[in-house]
Amino acid sequence: DAPVYAKRTGAHWAFWSKEKPISDFDGRLAFSPYYRAGDSSFVEFGVHSPDQFGIHAAATHPMCMELQGGKRSDSYPCYGNPATAELMFADIVNFYERGIDAPFRSRRTGKLWCPPTASRIVVSPPDKPVACDCEFCRRLWRPERGNRGSAQLVMTGFVRRLAELTAAKYPDRKLLYLPYMNYLDCPENQT
Repeated sequence: DAPVYAKRTGAHWAFWSKEKPISDFDGRLAFSPYYRAGDSSFVEFGVHSPDQFGIHAAATHPMCMELQGGKRSDSYPCYGNPATAELMFADIVNFYERGIDAPFRSRRTGKLWCPPTASRIVVSPPDKPVACDCEFCRRLWRPERGNRGSAQLVMTGFVRRLAELTAAKYPDRKLLYLPYMNYLDCPENQT
């Protein structure tokens, strides 16, 4: 019942069972009243954006891609490298000012997936833990924080850099951050 701006929504996985699978539409019809689903919030949020940061993986910006076992990823960003925030911000500027939307297109469907809007920009990494071995990430890694916080400084540092860049150019836009996986815990103090 609270807060006033409620956001209680579901997705297909919330209404599925092996014994009796039902469609997302049928699930919403059946279960939404029970869970009092609704979205009176003005905040629109999505996950895994930008979905196609891997377009930078080739020769242009390989150092901005996650390093694991001596090999660079072709789709997952290195959030510890300061250049990654600058590159992602350049993608945001290109989206707003030039209509270049390639980083914000779904790899599966090719349709826009959680692109920046007139009021918000989403930071939500792909569905996997941060696991980069580069020099930047190693300095920030906190193994003692375990699976809830080992990458907390990597991600909060990245979000801070991206937020500063965004605020300087687009002060009216909000950066929404979705922490989870091994960057769920907040650092106690980060300067």
